[in-house]
Amino acid sequence: KEQGSKNNSIVERLHKFEWFGAGIVLFVLIGMIYYGRRVAQSMQAADRESEIQKQKLTEQAAALNLAVEAAEAASVAKSRFLANMSHEIRTPMNGVLGMTDLLLRSGLDTKQHHFAEMIYRSGTTLLAIINDILDISRIEAAKFELERTDFDVHSCVTQTIELLSESAGRKCLTLNLVIAPDVPAFANGDAGRLRQILMNLVGNAIKFTSMGVVELTVKNVAASERDVSLEFRVRDTGIGIDEDKVPLLFRPFAQADSSITRRFGGTGLGLSISQSIIQMMGGEVSVQSQPGVGTEVTFFVVLAQAEHQPAAKPENGLDLEGKSILVVDDRQANREILCAYIAQAGGFVETAVNGGQAVDKLLHRQKSGEPYDVAIIDMQLPDISGFDIAKSLNQGATAISTKLIMLSSGAAPEQSRDARALGFQAFLMKPILRRDLVAAVTDALNAPRALPAQHAATAEGLPMEGVHVLVAEDNPVNLEVARQYLADLGCQVTAVGNGQEALDACQSTHFDIVLMDCQMPVLDGLEAVRRLRAREKASGTMPLRIIAITANAFAEDRKNCLDAGMDDYLSKPFSAEQLLVKLHKWVETRTATTAALSLLKKPTLDSDLIAAMRGSRPEFFDRLIDLFTSHAPSAVGQLVKGREACNAKAVGQAAHSLKSSCGNIGAMHMSDLCAQVQRAANSGWNSEKLLPVLDEIEGEFVRVMSALAEQRAKQPRLAAMA
Repeated sequence: KEQGSKNNSIVERLHKFEWFGAGIVLFVLIGMIYYGRRVAQSMQAADRESEIQKQKLTEQAAALNLAVEAAEAASVAKSRFLANMSHEIRTPMNGVLGMTDLLLRSGLDTKQHHFAEMIYRSGTTLLAIINDILDISRIEAAKFELERTDFDVHSCVTQTIELLSESAGRKCLTLNLVIAPDVPAFANGDAGRLRQILMNLVGNAIKFTSMGVVELTVKNVAASERDVSLEFRVRDTGIGIDEDKVPLLFRPFAQADSSITRRFGGTGLGLSISQSIIQMMGGEVSVQSQPGVGTEVTFFVVLAQAEHQPAAKPENGLDLEGKSILVVDDRQANREILCAYIAQAGGFVETAVNGGQAVDKLLHRQKSGEPYDVAIIDMQLPDISGFDIAKSLNQGATAISTKLIMLSSGAAPEQSRDARALGFQAFLMKPILRRDLVAAVTDALNAPRALPAQHAATAEGLPMEGVHVLVAEDNPVNLEVARQYLADLGCQVTAVGNGQEALDACQSTHFDIVLMDCQMPVLDGLEAVRRLRAREKASGTMPLRIIAITANAFAEDRKNCLDAGMDDYLSKPFSAEQLLVKLHKWVETRTATTAALSLLKKPTLDSDLIAAMRGSRPEFFDRLIDLFTSHAPSAVGQLVKGREACNAKAVGQAAHSLKSSCGNIGAMHMSDLCAQVQRAANSGWNSEKLLPVLDEIEGEFVRVMSALAEQRAKQPRLAAMA
């Protein structure tokens, strides 16, 4: 019993443990179930939160896309607005500038002419500001694109400096240009924008320099098979600025200080635009300046190698070997540049710093029996002018055999004629390239000593008589401007007010050229040209030359005009000279009077020079005429052959041969044309540059031969009168 009682106690305890264990298990199970539900709820909550976040992200992405689309639409709208504003502003500006230009030509008295000139100058300033603002806006809208075409680097830089030489000359500044020999002739990039940078930087240097020198130096700092890095350095002796104010130079609408704006004007846009363009060209710009000493702006750009780089012409450096040359200039920088050019060409050079020293050296060498071969004389010297030097050297027994060349920073056309009348072989403008200087000296060495004369004849107007022009323009003011410009050139003008009228007029009348506005009622100019080209193609007729005249000034506008079938593009507002250049480019010369090269034409023969030669050495002049009439036709024939073969070398050689002989017999205009051809041919064949001038040479040659025949006919009568 006692044992059984123990066993029962154990069993009872076991039952109690079983219930306790079961309770624990049940508790654990309940806990697990509860925890599992909580976890499940948390996961569901997390999933719901994730879905919410996804929804938010989706909504944000959609909102961002809408914002991007809105920004793109705003950018497109801004570009359209800028294009429309450009057109709307340029259209009345064409009328303002055009009518003012016509007013200046109408015989005003001095006071009226001054007022009209101020209006014209203010209008051109306003137009420049408009162009700068449009550029800034396009840069900010990321719509500013660079062109990628092969261009002549040397011509781009030289032509830009030539455009600025007049403003430098008005301030009596020396404007120098130095292009290192290793700078490639051609590169691939945006020539127009590079020219814009140089115009801004060199123009600023001239603007802020009252006396001294402005110099542009171009160097090749790095080159590879793919690209070339060019460094441009603009140095001036102007007012300078403080170092802490240099960063202000590149902010839009900012100047170094307020006094600058009051004294010199300007918006400060030019440098900001230039910096942006330089950076787009892969370069950087830096400035060093010191108040009262001057400023030096340096920038580099990376240009691609030209696809068709012309073969470099070997230079033996001996063009002037053994020749003795005197350089007369009061500025050391100018003397150093000219001496370096002459030394590189093998010449022996001496210098003079003023007119008195130059005369003494020239007379001393003449008396010693070893005269200088050539003297290069600056027109503006501190004591006496280059003209006075020539006058003193041409007096009786003091006449010398040295050939004279005048060099000037800026001059009016009559000064060039006066220089030739005083016996100068050539009149060169600063800045001058080495090749141009050496060519001028070589030509002077090979030509007879120029004889002094009185003064050259005044220029005569050369109208474009016989040229029938159709003007399609709906704006009455702009139509009147174009009509008067053309009438002043002697053109016959027919005017219409829309594209449909232009089509109808071309159907019934033959025109030599059409000036077509793009935005006109009824039928716009672009669609009118498309229909006209289709009609010409269907009928097999010769395409009519059409020039777009439009206030739209962006690159895409020009492309649209050319794509529509137009031959060229002229942006409003345009000047009479710009219109004349376009007309000359596209109107073929059919007679000696149907094309004009300039508003002022040089006479066929220099009558004063001929009179002087007739009076002093008539037999010699008759001999020159005989030599010219026997030699020149062959040289002109070589020009024609070279043109037909697109052979720049042959054309350049023939032009060089003609240039000196034309100068010898007084055909100065034809001599200058030959010089233009020779310079253009040095860069290889370029139809756009060479063909117009070659066309005029052929016409001018006919006039020269006719004028020489008249001289021959006059000679017996002159002899009888004597």
